[in-house]
Parts: sequence; C-alpha cells; structure tokens
Amino acid sequence: MNKSIFLIALVWCAGANAACPVNKAADILKCAIAAAPNVAQATALVPIAKINAELAGRWADPELEIGGGYSQEQDSPNGMQYDAALMFTIETPARRGARTGKANAEYAAANISAEEQKEAVAANAMGILNRLRQIDRELSARAETTETFGKVVEKYKSRPALSPEDRVSLELFKIALDGNRIEYDRTIAERRVLRTAIATMLGAEIPDNFKPFLFAPRAWPDLSAAEIAGNSVDLSKENVNLDMAKADYLDAKSAMFPGIRLGPYVQTRPGDFGKVDAFGVKVAIPLPFFSGGKNSDMGKMALARAGQGLQFKKAALENEFAMLKEKYRVGVGSLAGIDINALEKSHASADKLFASGRVSPALFIEAHRQVLDGIGTYHEYEMETLGAMWRIYALQRKLLSNLEELYHE
Repeated sequence: MNKSIFLIALVWCAGANAACPVNKAADILKCAIAAAPNVAQATALVPIAKINAELAGRWADPELEIGGGYSQEQDSPNGMQYDAALMFTIETPARRGARTGKANAEYAAANISAEEQKEAVAANAMGILNRLRQIDRELSARAETTETFGKVVEKYKSRPALSPEDRVSLELFKIALDGNRIEYDRTIAERRVLRTAIATMLGAEIPDNFKPFLFAPRAWPDLSAAEIAGNSVDLSKENVNLDMAKADYLDAKSAMFPGIRLGPYVQTRPGDFGKVDAFGVKVAIPLPFFSGGKNSDMGKMALARAGQGLQFKKAALENEFAMLKEKYRVGVGSLAGIDINALEKSHASADKLFASGRVSPALFIEAHRQVLDGIGTYHEYEMETLGAMWRIYALQRKLLSNLEELYHE
C-alpha cells in the first residue's frame, strides 16, 4: 500500500500548480482534478474532437479543374485552347454517415477519456488523504511505544548491576526501540512526501496543524442493492469502440461507390470565325472494376469483434461488481468488529502490567508489537474497503458527482 502511495505522490510532485483555496477535503479533490497534467491533456482533446465532429458533417469543398494547351490541327486554325470545370463531390448517404459517425464516436471517446482521468485522479487523491489520516494515528502509537521503551531502557541502565536475565531484557528492549524508531522515521518520511504532494496540488505549503484529511464514513453506506450504470466510463468506452467499428464497416462498404463528382465546365478553342466557346456538365463516376470486397469483409469482422468485446466487458464488469460488493460487505463487517480506539488504548494496560512485574519483558514487547501490527492491519483493510467503495461508486458513475458525500471531516 505504502509503495503505491509514494509513486502517486511522486507523479503529482512533477509540476507546480497555481494556488488553490481549500476549506475542506472535497476542495483538495477538486483542486487535484483541475491541476492534474493527465486530466488537462485529456480535456484539451475534447474541443478538438468537437470541431472535427462539426467539420465531418459539412460538404466537401468544390474543386476547380483547369487545363490548357496549344492546338495545331490540319485545316483548322491554330492557337491556345483552354478548359475549366468546377466539380462538386456528392457523397452517398452511407459514405457521409460513416464519416460523421466516426467523428462523433471520437468526440465521445475524448469526453470519456477525460472523465476516466478525472476518476483516477480523484481516487488517488482520496487514497492520499486517507493515508495521511492513518499516518497520524500510527505516528501517535509509535511515539508512545518509543517513549515507553526508551524509559525502560534508561531504567535498566540506571541500575548499578544487572542480572543475566536483566541484561537479556535490556538487549531486547534496545532492539525493539531501534526497530520502532526506524518504523517511526519511515512513516515520517511517507507523511512528508504525501504532504508535499498535497502542497503541489494546492500550489502552496500547508501548515502542520492544517489537516483537511479524509476519514472513513461514520456509517458505511449500504451498497448491497447497487447496480452498474449503463453509462459508466468502462461500459461507455466499449460502446464507443462499437460505434467506431460500425463507422469503419460502413466506410468500407461505401468505399466501392463513395459518390460522384459533377459540375459545369467551359472550353475555349480557336475557330475559323474566331474564338469558339463550349459549355456543358462534367460527371466523374467511379467504376469499381478492381476494388474487391476485402475491406468490407475486414470491417465486418472488426464490427463483430467489437460487439463481442462489449458483451465480454459487460460480463467482466458484472463479475467485478459482484466481487467488489462482497469485498465491501466483508470489509465493513470486519472493521465494525474492531474497536480501533480500544486497540490504541491497550498500550496503557500493558504498561501497568509490566510496571507491576506481572508480565515478562518479552511479553510486554510482544504486546506493543501486536498493538502496532493490529493498527497497521486495520488501516490496510480499511483502505481496501474504501477502495472497493470508490470503485463501486465509479461503476455507478457517482464518484465525481458525489465528492461531498464520500467523506466526513
């Protein structure tokens, strides 16, 4: 868990952003989305795709054909000969529909890609904020353990003489103290990196006492009846792929006869009694003598493949959704059975028992280690459960529209 959070933070620290006002956790999420480079790049493609979609529906520009040469024929006047034609392309409805259909699909794909990037940034930002809240608890517990072990070590050292058992106990406490200090420093470093990531998002340093961090829900929502949205990003991507395949297939079918070119023409040539002008209409009709139906066959196969891909994706998402709901249900039940506050306070009872001589040093050290491990395990499971919840919201297409409801402060 920690390694992935570090990687996320390092990615976000790559660029500086303008200062972003923050009053609560949702503001940080919105700032993160607005400032993320991958979101900006994906969003920048949306207006470009929109313009392409608008241009795809327009008629093709006319073409001006001009020719000329010197006429030298027997029994005919010699001189310059000119001809010109203004040709208009008239596409078949299938050809025009294929082009506009593909452009519209590309525009939809650009919007979906931008939303997908926003969802990823929001989920990562929530992971960082939740991890920072967990770090505060872990640092508090480790600081208490470090202080307790340090006092015990000093107490042993202050004795004028140590029995063999006391010397072994002192070594055990020194080893435990050193190990706890290493973990404490490692956690401090993790917090520093994550807070730097937040400062990068906001464009300003944040004071140590300012903690707009996410918290686990006071009451975990009931998601047992949740269903996948038909317009979720994952399904919309497959639908767009299908639309593109349809457009490609239609384009391949219409390629054999895409349309005709016609327009007026004028010709000027020398004559016996002066210049002679000829007027008329010119038509260019494609003759598909050499083009076969291979492109159409490939387009048909690609369309079938896209249709299968959509069905496979639906089935895969249904399975994922079912597993996420089960993971979330089990996680909520397990977390509800653990009193994390009581776990934190168990340090004090272990300290009293050791001080009264009723537990051995080894058992005392193990008790503290179990408390710290228990807090760490609780946090890992809590993060997994939160991740399942966020993914469920994303598949319901509620993640971005319900940022205010995904946390409490």
